[in-house]
Amino acid sequence: MAEFSFSVFILFLALIVVIEICHAMWDYSTLVESARRGVRYAVANLGANGNDTAIKNVVVYGSPVRGQAAPALPELQTNHVRVRYHNVVNGSDSPMLSTTLDSEVVVTVRIQEYNFQTWFGSSQGFLGLVRFPMPTVNARMLVESQGANN
Repeated sequence: MAEFSFSVFILFLALIVVIEICHAMWDYSTLVESARRGVRYAVANLGANGNDTAIKNVVVYGSPVRGQAAPALPELQTNHVRVRYHNVVNGSDSPMLSTTLDSEVVVTVRIQEYNFQTWFGSSQGFLGLVRFPMPTVNARMLVESQGANN
């Protein structure tokens, strides 16, 4: 009977670990999709006229206006999002999109410093881990063919 209780404990522990790994993968997929949504919004709205706040709100809330929806992830905030415009012709970074015919701008939306929070955990956390940092997520898109160079 002692062997059974020990093996059930090990199997239950393995089940919790598998669930947490799946949960972390789900959160990472959500971060990737949120970054993609933000870069698509930035390109379609030509950088939102330099309004990075609207782009960050699209990443976090799915809408350019804050508060119309819940965040994509519970702990995700706009201070986790960085927006960068990079001119690939002259190598400069700028908040404004260039209007010259030979320039192309790449918009990058980066989600960084987001901490994953486990589902199973006590006040001390499951095995001492309540939160751990997720990898940085980048989404890039070229602004060509979007009317920026006309």
